[in-house]
Amino acid sequence: MLVSAFTITGLKAQTVDFTFTTTNGVFCSPQEVKFVQMASGTPTDFIWDFGDGQTGSGPTANITYDFPGSYTVTLTAVYADNAISTSKTVVINPSPAISLTADKNYLCQPGNVVFTAAGSPFITTYEWDFGDGSPVVSTSTNTVSHNFTVYNSFTAKVKAITAPGCTASASYALQVTKFAITGTVTPPQGCIPMSTVLSVTTNLPPGDATQNFAWDFGDGSPVVNGTANNITHLYNTTANITTAGVSITSIQGCINQLTFPGYAYGTPPFGTNAYTAAARDTFCGSELVRFHGKATNANSYYWDFGDGINITTPDTIIDHKYRTLGNMQVIVTPYFNGCAGTKDTINIFIEGVIADYTYSNTCGNKNTYSFINQSLGNVDHFEWTFTDVPSLIDSTNYNITHSFPLNGVFNSSLYLIDSTTGCTDVWIRNIFTARPVFSRSLNAVCKDSLIVYNVSNTYPAGYGFTYEFVVNGTSVINHDDSVLSYYPTAHGNFTEYVVIRDTYNGTCNDSIYLSTPTQVRGPVVSFSAPSSICFDTLITVINNSYPYFPGDNIIKWDWNFGDRRKDSVRSPKPHAYIVPAVYYITLTATDINNCKQKFEHYLSIKPLPRINVFPAIDTICQGSTATLRAYTADTLLWITNTNLSCSTADCDTVVVNPAITTNYIARAINIYGCRSYDTSVVKVFGPINLQVSPSDTTVCPGQPIPYTLNAVGKTLWTPSSFLNNDNIRNPIARPDSAITYTVIVADSVGCYADTAIAIVNVHPRPSVDAGPDKVLPYNTPYTITPVYSSDVVNYVWTPAGDLGCTNCPNPDGVALESETYQIDAISNLGCKATDQVKIWVNCEKSNLLMPTAFTPNKDGTNDRFYPITRGYKNIKAFIVFNRMGNKVFERKNFQPNMPLLGWDGAIRGFEYGPNETFAWYMEAECDAGQLVVTKGTVVLLR
Repeated sequence: MLVSAFTITGLKAQTVDFTFTTTNGVFCSPQEVKFVQMASGTPTDFIWDFGDGQTGSGPTANITYDFPGSYTVTLTAVYADNAISTSKTVVINPSPAISLTADKNYLCQPGNVVFTAAGSPFITTYEWDFGDGSPVVSTSTNTVSHNFTVYNSFTAKVKAITAPGCTASASYALQVTKFAITGTVTPPQGCIPMSTVLSVTTNLPPGDATQNFAWDFGDGSPVVNGTANNITHLYNTTANITTAGVSITSIQGCINQLTFPGYAYGTPPFGTNAYTAAARDTFCGSELVRFHGKATNANSYYWDFGDGINITTPDTIIDHKYRTLGNMQVIVTPYFNGCAGTKDTINIFIEGVIADYTYSNTCGNKNTYSFINQSLGNVDHFEWTFTDVPSLIDSTNYNITHSFPLNGVFNSSLYLIDSTTGCTDVWIRNIFTARPVFSRSLNAVCKDSLIVYNVSNTYPAGYGFTYEFVVNGTSVINHDDSVLSYYPTAHGNFTEYVVIRDTYNGTCNDSIYLSTPTQVRGPVVSFSAPSSICFDTLITVINNSYPYFPGDNIIKWDWNFGDRRKDSVRSPKPHAYIVPAVYYITLTATDINNCKQKFEHYLSIKPLPRINVFPAIDTICQGSTATLRAYTADTLLWITNTNLSCSTADCDTVVVNPAITTNYIARAINIYGCRSYDTSVVKVFGPINLQVSPSDTTVCPGQPIPYTLNAVGKTLWTPSSFLNNDNIRNPIARPDSAITYTVIVADSVGCYADTAIAIVNVHPRPSVDAGPDKVLPYNTPYTITPVYSSDVVNYVWTPAGDLGCTNCPNPDGVALESETYQIDAISNLGCKATDQVKIWVNCEKSNLLMPTAFTPNKDGTNDRFYPITRGYKNIKAFIVFNRMGNKVFERKNFQPNMPLLGWDGAIRGFEYGPNETFAWYMEAECDAGQLVVTKGTVVLLR
């Protein structure tokens, strides 16, 4: 709240001023403005009102104005004894809006581009930077043309500048690059002669098209021109084709080339020879068989190993491991640039044994595994071994069950021997056991807050175990991470578990549940409000929030209305926005567990239409007409249609002829349905039937007569004698003698006028002389003897004071204190005469009754030392000194006989001891005006 400025007489005049600046020297919304006080002297405080609802209390302030407008800023400097205010106007100019487009965003060769900027109508200058190193161009128009001379990607920019220096920028990206070409060669390999199709696709800018294709086949044949985007060519060479390409010309003269990736054709390889590196045709199933294959002119080989496995390789040596037994026919086919040659075949035999087994466990006993032997061949001897019991070798059970320790990583192996062939084989698999524990960081968590789930005592990393956490029915695949950081997005009691899977289908997954649900707490926050309203409408929000768990009471409400204004109650009062805009209303609720939830609502404040009706006020004589005009860009309707020439919508000019004064209201409605009104008051002046009250009266001399007229207009009273004003409709007359007034009233437009008469008769005035003033010693009797005229019949004395009577002609009294008495003498006609007489109590020092001792012991008797007087009206100065001459008490300009204004025997909280003597000094002003100076001593008793 600003303090009203005031000054005190005798103080040096203070001045207050302030400066305001911005960092960039302009004032454009949104804008931070720095305010610095420039007050004289040393103010004790500062009070700022920045004109937009913001206030401050420091010597400086940085204030951001979000919206354009004219803001009256007031600074009040507060001093010890006064406060001074000053105001200045800060104008925040609107920042422009700007966008940039062009007639093209892609040129296939250097050329001209036309740019167009669209923006606010108050932009005065456009600065163009085309991003190609050319100088910045400044124009007053929003369209400019620029020639790009090189290939590249460019970002053109335009800066919009308004007259006050506010700016906005926009950019536009474009490319000056050769058009894109993609192409294919079909087929890229095979045997010659090969009929090959070369085809391309292009990406030309809008408005352009291909005109010519110049094909170079890369084999020395002539270039072929055409208009189609594909062509067929017969190749009859085995040389690598590396220079085949096409040059394309568009109708706008753009040219680009494409070189096809290298390709080649061949002839069938021959002389194919394939064999095993071991120079034998029988192998144990455990062996890795190495093959050799080679053919003349071959540059790749296709191997079919006879077991359903095949591969293509440029190498002439390849290894293969068989997982089946028996006869295998191995076939190799040589290729030269995709042209197949003569095949060769190798027949081999895979004998002996191939070790293999499956394993599984049960969900009820996960560390016990069943191993099923699925080995191939003539098994004469086998051995099961497990690394948890190295000494145990089982050669008896073809299929086996084994229990592992509860936690660990172990190997299971099956070793086979075929005594007939002498072949052996072994198959080793990893076995994992664990007793994982599923836990959480919190038993209760706020919604949207972090809770951490953890699986401990689990399987080792790097072996393919994955973790699926299921939280409130939602599955979270956490891959190989056994720790999940989770933010619950719903309230409730959650049942959570984790599923741990490995990569082997025969084992049972671990599904671990938490023993109790996780409670996700927090308030359920929502409120209802309209999504859009008109600017002149208050926004009312209805809080629908509640605690999800009934006992979790909501203890804090934080409303943010999006316009820097906030509230902290459950149901805020209807809210008014000061600027039409889009706002986000946010409610954050906090419960007793400090759980917070937020709800946000989009609100669009629609602007009101603008409407102005001219003239705002018009005057006509009764029977005449007036022309009214309404100006608005929106839908117009005249709400008042009394004597209106047009009552339909959008009549901007109407003629009216009302019989009486009428308010003509026009309404504008914009596209949002918002309404604004403006009014033209047409005042109608009709004939005046003038009457004056009172029209005939008799009064005592000087008695006021309040006159009233029943008409308003230009007024003239004649004569002007005894009137306080002769040209108003309600003057007051105080006549001393009889008089007749004539009053004329004419309307302000000169239509009509009328006249009336007021007659005044005046009674004779009585007289009274109260006699001379009296100066008497205290307690002296006296009698007042006024002189009256003969018509006086009643007497009224005021105040009653020490008078013996108040309704007698000659009252008696006793001079106990100075007093002024007034006599009102009333005649037999009720007229009154007045006079005064003063009775002064003689001003003597003996009437200054100062105590010689006092006892400030707070018992309610004689606790204070103060002046007790008769005939004195003011104590100019009263000072008490101790025996060292030091002042211990002082008071000036106060009424005597007031205990609370005296000395209580203490100074600055220190109480003097018993029987201390003090001197006193006093200046006292008598009722009659004399100044009496006296002094004495007083004893302070305890």
